[in-house]
Parts: sequence; C-alpha cells; structure tokens
Amino acid sequence: MGVFDRAIFSTSESERIASLIAYLNNLNSEESTIISAEEGTLEISGTTYTGVNFELTGTDISGFFGYNGLSYTACCLKNGNNDLIPDTARNNSSETNLAVNTYIDDNCIYIAINDLNADKTGLELMLLNISSSKVLIGYKELDTEDEIADISTLIFEDISDTARVQYTYTNMFPYIAISRTIDFLAQSYFVNGGVKKFQSDFLRECSTVTIKSTASLPDGNYIALGAHCLAPLDEEVNE
Repeated sequence: MGVFDRAIFSTSESERIASLIAYLNNLNSEESTIISAEEGTLEISGTTYTGVNFELTGTDISGFFGYNGLSYTACCLKNGNNDLIPDTARNNSSETNLAVNTYIDDNCIYIAINDLNADKTGLELMLLNISSSKVLIGYKELDTEDEIADISTLIFEDISDTARVQYTYTNMFPYIAISRTIDFLAQSYFVNGGVKKFQSDFLRECSTVTIKSTASLPDGNYIALGAHCLAPLDEEVNE
C-alpha cells in the first residue's frame, strides 16, 4: 500500500533547496532507495538557477527544480537523453510558498513540486508499474498555482519505448455518483487515440472525486490522484 505526504516550504531560497533535498532523500527507506537528490544548477538562456538535481533509482529518469531569487523558478525532466519537460524558466515578482506532494508505493512513485504562483514553473511525474515488464512515466510542467495536476492531464510514455508513443489516463465515469456513494472499477486504463493500450490493476478508476480527498472502498482506503483516479493508502494523508 502507498503513503501520501505533503510539505510546504516558506523559507529563504537556500533553505528551501536544502529542505527539498532532505525531503526527497527521506522518501527512501532502509529497505529500498527510490530517489537520490543533491544540490545542482541549471543554466537557461545565460541565467543560472540553483536548486535540486534528482534521479529515480534503477531508471534513466532525472530532473531539476530550482530558483534564481524566489521570483524566478526553473525545472526540467528527462528520460536519458530525451526531454520529457524541456529546460523551462518562468518568473513572477511575488515570492510564494513551495509545495511538494508525494505518493510512494512499490508500484508507483508520484512527485509534484510547484512554487505556488501561476506564472512560475514546477513539475509533476508519476512512475507506474503496469506489469512485470512495462513501466510508464507520466509527466507535466506545472504552470498554474495548483499544487498538483489531475493524472488525466499528464502525458504517459513507456520508459523503454524509443518511439515515445504517448498515452493518457482515461475517464470511464464522467459523472458524480449519488450522494455518499462512489462508482469504481478495480482497474484503470491508459489509451492512445481512443484505443486501450495498458491496464493498471493498482489504480482504481472512479466517479468524480475531489483531488487529494480520501475514499473508503471494500478493500481499503484510497487517495484521489485525479478527479477519477484512486490509489491505495496504508497511512493517513499528511496535510
């Protein structure tokens, strides 16, 4: 089962970077290392941003999030030499808090890092085991003040597919269920061009829910990673 967590950093630039590094590295356990994070820099159009370089263990997935003063943010996400989110920088005169939301499970690594201003940039990624041989990477640049984006808005790729065919999480329940109820399937689907390509028996497709809300199903508690997507929980949501 998975663990969802959320942190808000409102300190100085250097303190935020140090806190984010510590936060990401603390996602690891004695049993497994899923991510490594350290301080790094990224240069975009002659401007150097200082922040956090991170890598997902056992993959070629790496990324960066950082600052050049609290009004300027930059990020990127790569799968080997392929840009998932190209080097991107945005700025706004306001200095807002940094939000980090994570969900960690043996079948899923989900991380959203976003400075809470619509004119800045952040990133969201989801590494999902579809089967013993298939792993999907979902990704999106966050350019709104929302802490996380609905899973249905992410682009998904098979991390080993050199053709980089894109998939999306599909919604099979485009409605709100009767009050105090929820309709759901014991699986979820990823499509390309309206054709089913992958099935996940880990996530639950469901009728409309509030993102980051929790729901109790017959087989346990779940958290909403999208308006129609539930992931299993084994601990309470930390807010």
